[in-house]
Amino acid sequence: MAAADGRALAVALRSGRLTPPFSAVGVQRVLGVHIPLCLPDWLNQVDQAGCSPGALALWFDAVADLEDSRLAERNSLQLVMTAPAFVAGFHRDTAVVVQDLFRRARHSILMTTYGIFGGRELFRDLGLRMNADSNLSVRVIMHTGQKAAGELLRTFREDHWPDNCRLPEIYYDVSPVGREPGNSGVLHAKCILIDSEELFVTSANFTDAAHYRNIEAGLLVRSSLVAAQAARFFESLATSGFCVRLV
Repeated sequence: MAAADGRALAVALRSGRLTPPFSAVGVQRVLGVHIPLCLPDWLNQVDQAGCSPGALALWFDAVADLEDSRLAERNSLQLVMTAPAFVAGFHRDTAVVVQDLFRRARHSILMTTYGIFGGRELFRDLGLRMNADSNLSVRVIMHTGQKAAGELLRTFREDHWPDNCRLPEIYYDVSPVGREPGNSGVLHAKCILIDSEELFVTSANFTDAAHYRNIEAGLLVRSSLVAAQAARFFESLATSGFCVRLV
């Protein structure tokens, strides 16, 4: 089984999108057309033997980690795509890659996005990780959508972040009104940077549609040099005053 398929199953098992008893249709919705015929039966046998969906997810992640380590030795770039389930392709899925980055980050996560919608589910596991690890630093840089700072914070807390989880550092692009001519752009980059080692650049915003239904494309780059360049660029947005800290 490909690492991408293993991670897709792990994410589906953790989120409750895939639950016992396992059917061919349910598994196919997760993996698309690439489904081993014996897989649903094997999942049900493991379930009947007393293995919980959470334990199964850990197993799939472990197998995927081993496969990814082999791939990383050969290739520092991975194609990441979101497409309807019936579209065949040998690539990693956007939602799977994002959740895997959140899971594997050891020290720091930087996210930039133009739009967030339905973030509670997308950020659920990350919020729990942040509660469990006070040393994990998470920063979000986002577009305001012309909201005032107070309204932006209220919307983020109530609509986009899981309850009872500590907030990340939040930065936003200030209103272009009043800026000098030629400096009126808005933040449109969609990136995730972890531990200054890996950079994910994608067309996908942090929305349920972008992660699970839209046709999106991106690249995951494992390069400390490229990651450091991206980190310096986004840091310059704050030091230059283009983006300001909300909380």
